[in-house]
Amino acid sequence: MERVKRKKIPISRRIISSILAVFMAVTAIITGMSPVTAKASDGVYTVEGVSDRISYQEAFSGIDDAMANWGTNIFTVSDPSGDTYWGLCASPNKATPGTGTNYYDSTEYTNDTVARVIYWSLGNGWDDEEWGVLRDYSEDVRTIIAHHTVALAMGNDDWNTTYSGAMALGDDSKIGYQLCMELLNVAANISTGDWDCTVIYISDPDHDCQNIAVYKEAYNPPIELTGSVRFHKESAMPSISDGNSCYSLDGAEISIYSDADCTDLLDTLTTGEDGYTDYYSTTFREGDSVTLYFKETKAPKGFLINDEVRSITLDSEDSYTETISDMPGNDPITLLLKKQTADGHGSGDTRLEGAEYTVKYYDILSDIDPAIAGNEAKYTWIFRTNERGYIFLADNYLVTGSDGLVKDISGMYTLPLGTITLQETKAPEGYLLNDTVYVAQTVLDSGNNTVRTTNLPTDDNAAQETPYEGTISIQKFLGGSTVKTSEPDAEFEIYLTSAGSYDAAPEESRQTITTDANGYAITKRLPYGTYTVHQTKGNNKYYFVDDMEITISENNANYHKILEDSPIEFYIKMVKKDAYTGNTVNVAGTTFELYDDNGSKISFNIMTSSGMQTIDSFTTDENGCVYTTEKLLKGNYTLVETKAPDGYVLDSTPVQFTVSEDTYTADGGAEFILVEKSDKAVTGQLTVTKVGEVLDEYKGGLYVNPDEKGFTYREGSLSGAKFEVYAAEDIYTADNQKDTAGNRNKHYSKGELVTTLVTGTDGKATATNLPLGKYKVVEVEAPDGFVLNPDEQVVTLVYVDDKTPVVNEALTFSNDRQKVELSVSKLDSETRKPVAGAEFGLYAAKDIVNADGKVIVSKDTLLEKSVSDSNGLIQFVKDYPLGSYYAKEIKAPAGYASNDEVIDFTAAYQGQNVKSVKLSAEFLNSPTHFEFTKTDITNGSELTGATLTVLDKNGNVVDTWTSDAREAHVIKRLVVGETYTLREEYAPYGYLKATDIQFTVKDTGEVQNVNMKDEVARGSIVVTKDGEIVSDATIRKEYWNNFVFNFLKRNLSGVTFDVYAKEDILSVDGLNTVYYKAGDKISTIVTDEQGIARIDNLPCGKYYLIETKTIDGFILDNTPIEADISYIDQNTNVVYAGMNVTNERQKVQISVIKTDSETKKVLEGAVFGLFTKEDIVNADGKVIVNADTQIEKAVTGKDGKVTFTSDLPLGQYYVKELEAPAGYVKSDKVIDVDATYKGDNVKVIELEAAFENIPIKVEFSKTDITGEKELPGAKLSVIDSEGKIVESWISEAGKSHVIERLPVGKYTLREESAPYGYKVAVDVTFEITETSEIQKVIMKDEQAVGRIIINKTDSVTGSPIEGVVFEIRDKDGKVLDTLTTDKNGYAESKLLPICTYNKDGSYKEDIHYTVIETKAANGYILDETSYDVVLKYSDNAPVCIEETVKLTNTPKPDIPKTGDTGNVYRYALLALISLAVMVSLVMAKKSRNQKN
Repeated sequence: MERVKRKKIPISRRIISSILAVFMAVTAIITGMSPVTAKASDGVYTVEGVSDRISYQEAFSGIDDAMANWGTNIFTVSDPSGDTYWGLCASPNKATPGTGTNYYDSTEYTNDTVARVIYWSLGNGWDDEEWGVLRDYSEDVRTIIAHHTVALAMGNDDWNTTYSGAMALGDDSKIGYQLCMELLNVAANISTGDWDCTVIYISDPDHDCQNIAVYKEAYNPPIELTGSVRFHKESAMPSISDGNSCYSLDGAEISIYSDADCTDLLDTLTTGEDGYTDYYSTTFREGDSVTLYFKETKAPKGFLINDEVRSITLDSEDSYTETISDMPGNDPITLLLKKQTADGHGSGDTRLEGAEYTVKYYDILSDIDPAIAGNEAKYTWIFRTNERGYIFLADNYLVTGSDGLVKDISGMYTLPLGTITLQETKAPEGYLLNDTVYVAQTVLDSGNNTVRTTNLPTDDNAAQETPYEGTISIQKFLGGSTVKTSEPDAEFEIYLTSAGSYDAAPEESRQTITTDANGYAITKRLPYGTYTVHQTKGNNKYYFVDDMEITISENNANYHKILEDSPIEFYIKMVKKDAYTGNTVNVAGTTFELYDDNGSKISFNIMTSSGMQTIDSFTTDENGCVYTTEKLLKGNYTLVETKAPDGYVLDSTPVQFTVSEDTYTADGGAEFILVEKSDKAVTGQLTVTKVGEVLDEYKGGLYVNPDEKGFTYREGSLSGAKFEVYAAEDIYTADNQKDTAGNRNKHYSKGELVTTLVTGTDGKATATNLPLGKYKVVEVEAPDGFVLNPDEQVVTLVYVDDKTPVVNEALTFSNDRQKVELSVSKLDSETRKPVAGAEFGLYAAKDIVNADGKVIVSKDTLLEKSVSDSNGLIQFVKDYPLGSYYAKEIKAPAGYASNDEVIDFTAAYQGQNVKSVKLSAEFLNSPTHFEFTKTDITNGSELTGATLTVLDKNGNVVDTWTSDAREAHVIKRLVVGETYTLREEYAPYGYLKATDIQFTVKDTGEVQNVNMKDEVARGSIVVTKDGEIVSDATIRKEYWNNFVFNFLKRNLSGVTFDVYAKEDILSVDGLNTVYYKAGDKISTIVTDEQGIARIDNLPCGKYYLIETKTIDGFILDNTPIEADISYIDQNTNVVYAGMNVTNERQKVQISVIKTDSETKKVLEGAVFGLFTKEDIVNADGKVIVNADTQIEKAVTGKDGKVTFTSDLPLGQYYVKELEAPAGYVKSDKVIDVDATYKGDNVKVIELEAAFENIPIKVEFSKTDITGEKELPGAKLSVIDSEGKIVESWISEAGKSHVIERLPVGKYTLREESAPYGYKVAVDVTFEITETSEIQKVIMKDEQAVGRIIINKTDSVTGSPIEGVVFEIRDKDGKVLDTLTTDKNGYAESKLLPICTYNKDGSYKEDIHYTVIETKAANGYILDETSYDVVLKYSDNAPVCIEETVKLTNTPKPDIPKTGDTGNVYRYALLALISLAVMVSLVMAKKSRNQKN
């Protein structure tokens, strides 16, 4: 630490320092601290700088109104040596010194209270773990506390008296004064250790500024830094936007916010043409940082808005540039064009594929072809259509010209904003060229941030194309003779071949035509393509012509064809087929007859060696077929079979067939009509029958002993038997067909499995459709419950004749029934030896049903009894059928307990190879067993010393013994069913004698227990609980408190107590068993409706109670309550203890705080009302105050707070504002106050409702006449109804002006001066109402206009010239107006704009107009000079700015005559005058330009 050297000082200043030291000593005595040690210092101290004000309002969470505007500063002070240190104000309530203030008096304090105040608050010791009392507070709070504590230490502050409770630190209970006292105490008593600390106290009696405590320790208050950020807008796809006039980076708006939700707007920046905005700057302390959130709120021209919220953190004075990429508007369309056949025309075989379109792109937006206006395309491409006539924006459709085609970020080709034209330059196959130019636009809809391309030729009405069309004609003749005859009424279907059929062809590509009397027909106009000509009608005795194809390949051409027919006739081939195999029957001897469609038999005459012979029947050969000897003409015929071949059944059913060109068969060059007749081969049928022994009856009569009844059986049909049928020899097909090796085809080889049969309910199974031959039958699976029959049988199926279709044979098989054997073994449960004499019964476990489904034995019927022999064996000997049975003991052996166990026998079928089912089981019996015990009834412990006796039913003593706690007493083999008595002769000491116990021996082998218990004396504790509850309310009129609530005492139910042992509670059994240890919790008890809680059946001893839960509305009283229920004597069963206890009810305190919604400053004078939210009901259920009743009203004080004073019962309330403070809108907020019970440890419920008032706000906008742009540079004033100026300001570009807290009333907005280039607007009168909405006032300025006036005179005479024509042109030479001077030589233009404006509406530059004379008056020379005219704006903003141009014309000279020198001089003079005028005009123009 730097120390200040001691210096010589004047005696006068030493006297002052001595007085100050005495004053400090007195202050130290008053505050209880040691006197400070000080020494005078010399030299001038100068204030070099003053920090920003540290606000009490911001540093503290709660503050007195009197201190709401308080603040302090940190100073930089240079000492006499020029070194600079930090300083604090040491005298509150004085003026703050400014930079340059000098102090001549100084006192040095080293390692004393004043110096240590700063050491422990702002110096190296501020964060000391033990003595840094301010280490948990912010630097602003530490500065304020140090400032006041230094002042207190030096006697310059009376905070401890006037403002002792003014400042609270958040939720901390400490307030500002308390922290000062803590810091002062540490500074007065705690040394800084090895650290030296020095404070120079500087003052000066010559000025009234604050005195300063200069801290010579290094103390660095925060340094204010300024960070800056600007934004750079760039294109996300420069390949689209660069060099394209549809895009610009100028005009993007980036909004900056303080929060991530973007609700607190700080500023909005606009990009320029280079894409950069201005810098936005903000300040923060060194070591801190500021996080800004930003997003684009307006996209530049042609770009999609990028509204992503991003952030940047500024932590230094560097300048940052954040780049925001915008996607240039583009449309990744897929379909550019859809080409289709024109309406009313067919497409035929035309191909939409291959058409070529030239596509041109222009970087302008135009509704017509831009080329018409002379614009040149930026890019030109040629695309080719696909098979559907589509052109997609893709590589495989592009023919030439890839320049300018760009892809978006997903890799798809896309269209930039602009105009494209599409025109067909090559027609596809079969079409005429369509030279229509289609114009489409790709535009950006900024409203919904989307891009769309309009007017592309992609709908059904666009890009229609016309195909080639022609006709087809036919000339038809009949053939078969040398003279050709025309065939009328021949019908032809002509259709597009590619369609595949007439019906599938489009209507415009097909037609049915019919020949006329001359055999001629012609089609309509058909579109380009190849057509099929197909005859559908004609003379049915002749072949129709074959289909042919004709191609229409030229537009408007006719294609002609000549056609003729041939007659139809064929031979008949008759073939015999096997109906099963489908093969030809290679057996001779089948005879057929033929009949025509009139039923006449057909015959043929043939020449033989015997002469002419008639044949009318036809017999097949060994190949199974026969031919007619002559052809049959086209027509319908019938074939009839009259004889079948061997092995087949005759089928006389006629076979209809047709001779036609559609029914013939071609085979090896021969053409014939094939007629096939199928016969079925004769088959066999084999039936197998299965029989066996089935259950019939259970005989013996209703009253016969079960042992005398028995089951009877009879022979019956058996279902479920499975047989396999095998071929006993090779079995051949009847059609005599052979395989490729020459062997006859077989149905089955010898030994091959033919079929499997399963018998049905009738015991039969049948195999049908067996080829004739020898078969073997074998049983492979017996029916359920039967034994398999191993014997096989053989049968032969033999052909009879062609009238017998089926040969029948039958076989019968018989089976044996599976038998049942059941038995039980009886054993001793302990010795496992056989036990004789046990009687068992066998029962039906289910109904037993005979073969007819009749129940012959019901479930649980006793079927047989049997007694165990000396070997313990029990056998059931009847002939039982398969089924479910169970056996159980009917009578136990003597000396044993019966056993209820049931033995289940399931005599299920065990397979076809088992003759008998054998089932057996074991059964055990146990002796009876008793154990006797004596226990304590309270804890179940075994007792020693009780004398006990067991007596039988006649009172005879069975056994007597003395109880032993170590083991139970055992008696075995007591008689089952007998009743005995256990009697206590003498009880143990300390117990009551128990009553007799009677018990009966149960039939069980388990150990049976008899337990006798003794009782001890018990105790009970009873508590009565009451408390205060609301009874009614007293109304008080004309008071701020409308009601006073009254309360009375009532018993309380539901209060909970825990019961504890005060001492160890021991058993009286002599074992000193501890029931409860001292302090153990015994139980929990709750008061009933009478307010009483009790606990009974306690062991005798001393206890205490603690209340653990009270009822809602009351405070818990956990004071221990003692209860003594010690043992009295053995004849006293219950000992009692009782007491009364009262609870306090829970209180309610409700307060309100009122603040400004924006500044958060507290507000005085707000009136609030406290209301009931629900009915207030007393304990009897009576409503004493209704819901929504006002209980009390109160007014906020200077601290913005108020507390309601009513003694409220618990319940639901609400607070609302009745009157707002002056200048604010009354809050419509209603705050519910939940004053319901808050738990038993809260004595007073303290609730605070926070309200805010919104100030009135008015937003003023100064815009151009469109209302879209906020104009800069207008001077505006708001004037109240009394003519006083409320506020004046200069408008800013893009930013409205807001005035807050305007009183309600009428005002006038006046424009004192307009922005350059605008007219002054008329006053706007407006009225302010009480509303939380921002009220808007808009004033619009019109742009200033002007006109150009021309005065035209004769340059010689000065006379006005009429008829001179002028043009007014812009800088690009465009004619804006044409003027003609009147007889006064006067002409004026239309109204013209005077200047151009920036995008924000501000003045940019003057407009220069050019005045050119285009036609001179008759007799005058045309003045070809171009005059530059500027309509200059003046500050008085006239309605119209006029600029007058005075011009002259020179008369045309007369042609001089020979020798007329006078004329020459005259014209020379005129030329000199004209030259002078022109020079003067040029000089005037230069003068104006210099002024501009």
